[in-house]
Amino acid sequence: MKTPNRRPGAMPAGADKQQEASPANSKVLTRRSLRHSLRESIESSLQALWYPRTERGGLCSTLLLPLSYVYARIVKRKLVQRLSPGFDDAMRPDCLVVVVGNITVGGTGKTPFLLKLAETLHTREYSFAVLSRGYGGSHVAHSDQPRWVSVDDDAAVVGDEPLLLATEIARFTDDTRPAVMIGAKRKQAMQKVLAERAALGVRTDVILSDDGLQHYALARDVEFAVVDDARRFGNRRLLPAGPLREPVARLQLCDTIILNGAAASGTLALEGQAALGMQLHLSAFRPLALPAANDPRQHSTESFAQALERADTVIAVAALGNPRRFFDALRELLQKTAPGKKLACAAFADHHAYCLADFEHLAGEHKGAGEAVFIMTGKDAVKCRQFADSMPLPSGVAEVEVDVHGSAFTAVFSGLQQLSAWREAQNRSLLSTAADDASA
Repeated sequence: MKTPNRRPGAMPAGADKQQEASPANSKVLTRRSLRHSLRESIESSLQALWYPRTERGGLCSTLLLPLSYVYARIVKRKLVQRLSPGFDDAMRPDCLVVVVGNITVGGTGKTPFLLKLAETLHTREYSFAVLSRGYGGSHVAHSDQPRWVSVDDDAAVVGDEPLLLATEIARFTDDTRPAVMIGAKRKQAMQKVLAERAALGVRTDVILSDDGLQHYALARDVEFAVVDDARRFGNRRLLPAGPLREPVARLQLCDTIILNGAAASGTLALEGQAALGMQLHLSAFRPLALPAANDPRQHSTESFAQALERADTVIAVAALGNPRRFFDALRELLQKTAPGKKLACAAFADHHAYCLADFEHLAGEHKGAGEAVFIMTGKDAVKCRQFADSMPLPSGVAEVEVDVHGSAFTAVFSGLQQLSAWREAQNRSLLSTAADDASA
């Protein structure tokens, strides 16, 4: 961040489970359906309000402007305080703090970008840890103490995005040690990471703060802002009249702006600022769960690839901030690899907590229309682990490839070089002091 005070640097079950639902189960399904419908309706209304066809939107957005003015004063006070010299604590961590966030509500591509950065750091043999709030999980709702996220955790407890981060990091590092810490207070979470790693003799080069742009209690060295190229800033109004968490001018303080959906070559311009492009591509599918050896159902004993090849319909399932991006990418991939298949899209509210009944309902809706399969994102998949073996249809996960501008991480590695020089200077100073003490 460019600041003066920074350190250098419900339907029936599937065909194999045809039985009438009990009254109690029917009531549960009805309540879940009502909650889902209500939340979906609210989100749809907000999307239409925040991303209108006209630049400023309609009357409803204007009526909310007084609340946006109140919100703006709060944002301004926090930002002025953050930019004040001496605001940061005297104690700065012996590592680089990198923030990945955005200035709008909803999905912009932060998570795949952060994973790409983490994988690049790992490839270059830098040690890192990730901080996340744990939004949507019960832990942060009931405890103010940070905790590690393991790949075996429940998304309902730790949140879907932290669990996705932990799962993917374990995949490319081939390391079962936790690398993701959740907590409502980022600074407290970072201190726990550094203390516990130091006690184990593990070096930490980089702290990655997921969706941490507005968490000013955590001092930072590098800021990334990820912007959706298709939706940009909507009606350009602050919450709740618009989708902005902070004014568009906030981008001027970021080290690097990533434009998701733009070509990952050359330098782009966004609001008078230089920006770098990023493209997300769906590259392949993997099965949601490995089949059990004694499972008699055919779809559980064959590969997902075979099921997809035979399928007439692909049911795309997503609970994302911007599910349309996933649906469009999946449609494009299917046209290339499996042309002629019907694509049915089922969008749930962001961070929706799936249950088996959700998928039984969808399978029931498409019963009689030929064979079908489910395809979902990795963020959805981590919430379906506990009932993956009971899915009513063959289910797969779309894998994402991230293509980002070659110089996107320049600020990070420049900061790491400065950090390395700073560490060497500190070590020389300690050695010199020790030598003086020995000769005294």
